[in-house]
Amino acid sequence: MDRDEYAKFGKDLDSLALRIEKRVQELKNSSRFPEDFEGAANDIRAHRQRLRDHVADAIRSGSEWGIMKDELVRDYGSLSENALSFERQIDEEFAKNRR
Repeated sequence: MDRDEYAKFGKDLDSLALRIEKRVQELKNSSRFPEDFEGAANDIRAHRQRLRDHVADAIRSGSEWGIMKDELVRDYGSLSENALSFERQIDEEFAKNRR
């Protein structure tokens, strides 16, 4: 992974984080965010930060990017899937409460 790939990866992480935060804030503002979901939201935030830190550490240490890339892409996929699952869970909870 070269610097350009890292920059794109960082933008993807930031975009995902922004989407998550925007969705959580939207639901909180409309009182549709169950308090028991706060833990899941915090887990997703922490996962994203660990991934960001991992990439930054690899850059600083000069680790082999080719080896790191597969691991980072896999971890990003996991984070993204967790965020999508979280959104679905919130939507399902809201739909259930509207009945």
